[in-house]
Amino acid sequence: MTRPFEGLKGTRWLFIGGAGYVGSHVLREFLSAGADCYVLDNLSTGIKSRVPPRVPFIHGDATNAETIVTTCEEFDITGVVHLAAHMQARESVRNPIKFWANNLGATLGLANSLVETKVRHLIFSSSCSVYGNAKAATTDSPLRPISPYAFTKVASEQVLTQACRQNNVRLTILRYFNVIGCGSFSAAYDHSMETLLPSGARNILAGRSPVIFGGNLPTPDGTALRDYLDVRDLATAHRVIAGSNSSHDRQIINVSAGNPISVMTILRLLLSISASVLDLEMTSAKEGDPAEVWATPSSELVEIGWSPKYATEASIRDFWDAFAAGKE
Repeated sequence: MTRPFEGLKGTRWLFIGGAGYVGSHVLREFLSAGADCYVLDNLSTGIKSRVPPRVPFIHGDATNAETIVTTCEEFDITGVVHLAAHMQARESVRNPIKFWANNLGATLGLANSLVETKVRHLIFSSSCSVYGNAKAATTDSPLRPISPYAFTKVASEQVLTQACRQNNVRLTILRYFNVIGCGSFSAAYDHSMETLLPSGARNILAGRSPVIFGGNLPTPDGTALRDYLDVRDLATAHRVIAGSNSSHDRQIINVSAGNPISVMTILRLLLSISASVLDLEMTSAKEGDPAEVWATPSSELVEIGWSPKYATEASIRDFWDAFAAGKE
């Protein structure tokens, strides 16, 4: 049973990976709710300017348990949001060991630190990729990862489940879907190289056609179906979960918009919003990409009043305006 959002005023949270695209939005949600917040990030993919100046920043690597313990002791941390991970499924196929070393390494570092800290609630950013190809996935759906990235998420869930049980730490696993949109702070947009919107926007700005990988899939328009969720809605989900009073020592929650949309539809919206006259380019599907995966939001979120607020077109427009202004 999860009771409604009760606020975070006076709580102390460490954001591992808090300078990342998702992490920086979640961080701001916690700050808005009155939490005392701290960021640990190695800046391998994060951007320090995303972290507000008033938030203490620790430049360190989560694979080092001692760094986490020292940080938690210094700032009297009782809650952790673990967002540190390489996130590109296609890249993980090309370089799997890089993903295992970083993603599972950071999880093991955190798991090993728990015995020496006062942490009582850990929120882990997992992924819909754990389901592989799944129509209308629920948290009871079988786990069928198809990329090394997805396998690292499955393994991390298992490690944290055992570590949190051993150390009497409440664990919330948030499996979220394809994240888009952005807030209005510095570098708020996703700037990764292979994610759909940034790669499409880079091509448009360079006068090249956005590329669709896979045009003959068993879906209505032949392109992959995904569940696109605005990063600000995702951040709100983290906040209400952190501020709820759950009687469960472990929860797994799907955070999704519940609306399957094709890759072609998303890129056509991007072309329209950018006022581009370019066409789309079709090429073969990439290993590690599921043909379709979506879900309805988990009941635990609905019960505490969360629902997605941002429409897909508005999310894409906010992203394009920020990305184009940044001229990446």
